[in-house]
Amino acid sequence: MSDLRVEPLSADNFEAFTTLHDGPGCAGCYCMYWHYPQDNRAWQMEPPASNRAAKLALLADGATHGLLAMHGSLAVGSLQLEPRSALKKLTARMPYRDLPQHDGRWSVGCVLVREGHRRQGVARALLRAAIDHVRSLPSAVALEAYPRLGDDLRDEEQWTGPESLFAREGFTVLREHVQYPVLVLQLREAP
Repeated sequence: MSDLRVEPLSADNFEAFTTLHDGPGCAGCYCMYWHYPQDNRAWQMEPPASNRAAKLALLADGATHGLLAMHGSLAVGSLQLEPRSALKKLTARMPYRDLPQHDGRWSVGCVLVREGHRRQGVARALLRAAIDHVRSLPSAVALEAYPRLGDDLRDEEQWTGPESLFAREGFTVLREHVQYPVLVLQLREAP
């Protein structure tokens, strides 16, 4: 896609982020699912406005990260990018328990591309920018991804990103799982 730029999620582009996430397929998540401290039943009862406010609060505290793919003033994609240690819900769930521990491990929590802009390189641009960003952090040792596998998955069921996206960028399998593998791009050796 021409004229696509990727920028860090910030207070300046938060409105564009929320407009993207207000659309179908997001259910008012605002990339808060892996941050949510309670169980899935409580999550399903959480109103979208609460998730939006929680995301904005984390952003103001510097406690959440992400990237936006912008086409003009329109956000056409987003990628949640967090230190894995910040995603308590992720590490509490099977099959992500007992993953190698190190504070330098970062996670691609979710990937969203606006309908009508899919299959045009938006997700790839976001992932490449995420790799560059994490690689620039001296303490980062790896970037992980958690794609969902299955036959005939709809786009909205691949909210953690399709496996093929990560494989094309050099991610390898860290942990096999029939439906929820863990992929990793090793950046440097852990200290």
